[in-house]
Amino acid sequence: MTQILHDFTTEALSQAIEANQWELFRLLRHWPKVDVHDESEMLWAISNIPLFFFNSVLRANLAAEAVDPAIQSVISRGQARNVPRGWYIGPTTVPADLGAQLEVNNFTLAAREAGMAVDLQSMNDNLPAPWDLLIDVVENAQSLQT
Repeated sequence: MTQILHDFTTEALSQAIEANQWELFRLLRHWPKVDVHDESEMLWAISNIPLFFFNSVLRANLAAEAVDPAIQSVISRGQARNVPRGWYIGPTTVPADLGAQLEVNNFTLAAREAGMAVDLQSMNDNLPAPWDLLIDVVENAQSLQT
């Protein structure tokens, strides 16, 4: 996400958290083991790695008539590679009832994820640091490992 957020409503924060997840997911396209597809209707990936994260839909903006074909396509791709499939549902998912339609097609709710956000400009920065807080610049592989 490249924009600076100025709207701190729950809706805007939810959308920003989702957008941040999408940007992270898009970075997978730089890894040759995962094929990432960023289309107007869906952001999805497929691989031969047997973890659902690498074989998931992260964003969906589907017209009603496109839902079933999209679900069947995701199922087929996963079956062809014998990998588990995942589908993230969030506040901006369209249609809003996509989760129920996925359940009809044998997708199950695996976990609920939480996001966090804070308005940095309204934070109280006068709080004392914990006595054992240490901030160091990482300058080499050894300090990164530590």
